Amino acid sequence: MMRFLLLLFISLFFFQSKAQELNAKVMVNSTQVNNNDRQLYKTFETAVSDFLNTRKWSNDQFMNQEKINCQFNIMIEERLSPTQFKASIQIQASRPVYNSGMNSALFLHSDKEFTFEYVEFQPLDFNDQAFTSNLTSLLGFYVYVILGMDYDSFSKLGGTKHFEKALQIVNSAQNARDAGWKSNEKNMNNRYWIINQIMNAQLASIRNATYQYHRDGLDNMYKQPDQARKSIIASLTEIQKAHRIRPANVFQQIWMNTKSEEIMKAFMGATPEDKTVILPILTEIDPNNINQYNRIK
Repeated sequence: MMRFLLLLFISLFFFQSKAQELNAKVMVNSTQVNNNDRQLYKTFETAVSDFLNTRKWSNDQFMNQEKINCQFNIMIEERLSPTQFKASIQIQASRPVYNSGMNSALFLHSDKEFTFEYVEFQPLDFNDQAFTSNLTSLLGFYVYVILGMDYDSFSKLGGTKHFEKALQIVNSAQNARDAGWKSNEKNMNNRYWIINQIMNAQLASIRNATYQYHRDGLDNMYKQPDQARKSIIASLTEIQKAHRIRPANVFQQIWMNTKSEEIMKAFMGATPEDKTVILPILTEIDPNNINQYNRIK
């Protein structure tokens, strides 16, 4: 009996330590498509969920409670052929805030250049060294961006190895006919520019800000709120540095869109001095969300 319990314990430990990295929720919305083949889209939803949640994306060990919570919402816009689809996808990811029971948004982005092929019940093949399909390459790209953002939030520039994987996927897709992968496209917010600006040394202060904002800022908000807010101000000053080098960079836009509501709520109860300091910074680096920041006053 004791031997059985020991083996069971070892098995459970091994399973947990080797658990996949993501806790991904997938939703496929096909209401815009005028047909009755709804079961196809449910099968597709299950296939994408299994692809994201059962694949090991790194060599790192994750406990079940350490999985990264994320959502992939796919809106089917048009069925181009029996196996070809046009869609858009929204990706969200978050990480826990220490001792708060709350989550902090890490990444929020909508990709509207999403065409893919799907054959029902056919396995979703993926190779991060080569372009196999637009569907799995796009999903893999955003998985590695999420991993990179998560790791950057816990250690300085800790997500580099994952961002390098995302860059590798983009480089492998340069001969693909699908949009979203190349530098010479009209859309300057596509996957090419997202990862190239994340990896741009001139904009590294944004990645430094990711760590400072979360570890020195949010994670300390429960015990030292005034000091935590000062750390958040310092992190936004780092983003200001990148903004002054390249004002229209897409990495900064995604970062601020992801964090704008959270920043506003964090500073509603700030001291008048901190409000006076942070508002000009936010006005400069994120004018698109100025109405939200004005609530800080």
